[in-house]
Amino acid sequence: MKTRLPQFPLALLAVTLALLTRATHAAVFNGAARVSAGDTKSAFSGGTNNGLTVSCWFKMAIPSTAPQPLPKDMVIMSNRQNSTAGGNFAFEIRININTGNVEFHARGASAMVTAQPLITKPFLERWYHVAITRSVDPFTGYLDGRQVFQTTQAIGAHTNSNGITIGGTSDSANLYGEVIETAIYQRAFTLTDLNSYMFADQPATDGDIRGYYKLRFSTTIAEQLKNFAAPPTGTPAGTDPLIASGAVAFELANQQGEQSMFDSHRNGGRDATAPLSGA
Repeated sequence: MKTRLPQFPLALLAVTLALLTRATHAAVFNGAARVSAGDTKSAFSGGTNNGLTVSCWFKMAIPSTAPQPLPKDMVIMSNRQNSTAGGNFAFEIRININTGNVEFHARGASAMVTAQPLITKPFLERWYHVAITRSVDPFTGYLDGRQVFQTTQAIGAHTNSNGITIGGTSDSANLYGEVIETAIYQRAFTLTDLNSYMFADQPATDGDIRGYYKLRFSTTIAEQLKNFAAPPTGTPAGTDPLIASGAVAFELANQQGEQSMFDSHRNGGRDATAPLSGA
């Protein structure tokens, strides 16, 4: 029997129903793999105006063969390649293996934001949508379309050109789970923006989108790793497609096969009527 972490508050029914309209294909990370891309214009850092939005759907899936305890925090998404290195970074969404919580971290020229809580002890095998925005100084965190934190500390400039990594870092802070629909914008979304894009393809023609990785199953590797965002203007051209390190799978799953353990254990099983099947 699969295990789960202690219960997170129940998701809204609207989230469950909306997920039914989306694909069940995702990038599957096995604890020893990641995907990453270069960033020749620091486009993933939010730019000089500090406007930034990053978002993705993810779920944790830790097999019985995984080492116990897990050796390191699991990075879902970051714009630094090495999670223990110094220097500025605009965002890192990670799973703290000591607390079981999903957290947000960032470091600017003058201060850090650490361990901002996005999810308290998430379920395994349950899809979550997480998003971070920055407008000048405050960072705001969202879970499934609702605000869960907002910082007040000014951290200063956080621009770097280290690229982006999804599912892990070069020092093996790797994820056991799945990720889909990763997007990075060079402006701070409003809650209306966030909810408008959560269950739809991102508008690749948006002038502020810098990275859009669908991470969906395709018969061609190039489509699986493609950046669907238009390159930033100017020279050099901008961000690159993703490069896989390790065995990243892009599975085509049957929707019933993605039945959420979260739903199956809710309310004595009486709510297990629809799968949470990814974005």
